[in-house]
Parts: sequence; C-alpha cells; structure tokens
Amino acid sequence: MEISKIVERDIESTAKVMVEAFNFVNQGWTEEDGLKNIEMILNYDYSIKATVEGKIVGFLASYIKDDHLYIDEIAVLPKHMGKGIGKELWKNALEFAREMKLDYVKLIADPKSDAYKWYSQIGFKETGWVEMSLEA
Repeated sequence: MEISKIVERDIESTAKVMVEAFNFVNQGWTEEDGLKNIEMILNYDYSIKATVEGKIVGFLASYIKDDHLYIDEIAVLPKHMGKGIGKELWKNALEFAREMKLDYVKLIADPKSDAYKWYSQIGFKETGWVEMSLEA
C-alpha cells in the first residue's frame, strides 16, 4: 500500500471510492456529488489517498481549523475494509497534525455507526458537544 497526496488526476477515481464507500453505509451519494466533493477537497490542507497495486482504495480529507486538524472524510472501499488501510490513513493524518504542532484532531461521527466504533477504537473520545440542526 502507498499513501500519497490526492492530486487533480485522482478526482474521478477518488470520487468513485467515496460513492462506493459512503453508499455501502446507505448515504445515497451520486457520482456527481462525489466529483464535486473531491474537487473541493483538493484545496484542503491535507488530503491523501491509499493505493494498492496502482488503484485508489481509500482516502482521507482534512483541513486545519484554529488549533486542530479537522477530518472531513475518511473512506475505504468495502472490499478493502479490515486490512489496515483506514488506520494507515489515520496515522498519516495524525503525523501531519503533530508536524504542524496542532493541539487536536477532530471529526464528527454518528454514534450509531460502525465508523463511530472504529474512531473510538483508534483513540477518539467524545467532547460533550453535540451537533444539532433545525430544518428551515
């Protein structure tokens, strides 16, 4: 497995990973949604991909906000889950945060999701803040 920065030529392949991974957990993403989102994360401070045999199988997109690195998205193709790819992406992001002398790494997760359980296993802890919304 190789970890490297997401670049413009990776947009389409990374978008496909996003759509497949997020739809695996019933998020309803379209290819168009994926392309728009990946184009946006090219401008983030730290967006990386994991490749296996030259194919993108996962990615992590994050940006610096105040004193922390905010992980906006992390995705791994379902057939590659459980092989340490997400953990390797996470380790690279943590190393980047330390190099940038940031105090925290933060993200938002649904407590009912498998992702939430995984985040807890790798050391994330609840802060007590709860995201709330109101339909307009």
